[in-house]
Amino acid sequence: MPITPTLNVAEATTDIGLNESQRRLIRYLRCGKAYIATALMAGDANGEAWAGGRRDCHYLGVEDFLLQEGKWFEPQPLPCRFRRGSLRQCFLNAYCSAIEHNLPYVEGYAIAETGGEAHHAWCLDERGRVLEVTWKASGLAYLGVVFPPKLALQGKYVVPILAPSAGDDSILRHKWKDAAPR
Repeated sequence: MPITPTLNVAEATTDIGLNESQRRLIRYLRCGKAYIATALMAGDANGEAWAGGRRDCHYLGVEDFLLQEGKWFEPQPLPCRFRRGSLRQCFLNAYCSAIEHNLPYVEGYAIAETGGEAHHAWCLDERGRVLEVTWKASGLAYLGVVFPPKLALQGKYVVPILAPSAGDDSILRHKWKDAAPR
């Protein structure tokens, strides 16, 4: 399903095989405080300050999680049998499409055709390609992790799974294992 490179993003020591949009997305994620904190040596004053409340977590933040566990997914035009949802509602749109069509639900970061990086959600087709059910056009790069859609449902609301700032950082606490069957 994932496109090159097949190893996880954190293990990649070279940009060979990545397109410019993918390299840009990696740079964007590596500039986050959480990732910088993981790169600092233990005991460093700045690392101590940034890592603060994450001592009991395997990952120091969403950026670190995606850089270690994320996979690249190939964009494509949205097939006619799928409909786009409302703009700025990617988590709800992807959740509804995943449930309605029994598709894998993915959360991560993507670069829109307009060039902006965004925390984003999408679905995958049977060949593991992106089904962009929110943006008017497919994005330029997609880095994410497949999750069971039910993780996005809290009560009667659909919420981002990768939003530990919302108070639940359980995804970050333990080493991630690939998603269970949908």
